[in-house]
Amino acid sequence: MTAKWSAARILRDHWKTLVDARTGKTRALDIVAFYGTSTLVGVTAFLGEFQLRGLEGVLSGVSIYTALLFGLLVHVFQLRIRMLDQPPATPEPVRLIDELEANVSYTVFVGVLTTALLITTIALTPKDTPASVVLSAPASALLVHLILSLLLVLKRTRAAYRNLTHTISRR
Repeated sequence: MTAKWSAARILRDHWKTLVDARTGKTRALDIVAFYGTSTLVGVTAFLGEFQLRGLEGVLSGVSIYTALLFGLLVHVFQLRIRMLDQPPATPEPVRLIDELEANVSYTVFVGVLTTALLITTIALTPKDTPASVVLSAPASALLVHLILSLLLVLKRTRAAYRNLTHTISRR
């Protein structure tokens, strides 16, 4: 991929957030849970010959979530710019917002990939028939990964909020 189309920085920045906050070391359990669960779902779907149905509805939901997440990404960006004007007393809120941005960017990326795969699957599947196992398995894995990514964004948002309320209560 050319540098303009590369997702390498998004992937790298997201990966850097999967660490223990106290030690700064990558948490193997986070990696296994985050990527292993999705992979397990995809492999199980393939071996179980699972076939997705109702793809248009799934595509609608995923594309709407992805668009909303993109809006959230813009909002987080604006929040980070405001932090330049009024720096917090400690670096912790900045770190949390930067991690949130990395996770939201990654989740938008996963949403775009999932949307593209679902569009391809719909295009290759005759109307009113289930999708092939070959397309259903990776779509299932990406859908689960998207859900896990959304949960991570929720966790990061909550951590930033907790930090903010803790900082305000100390004033």
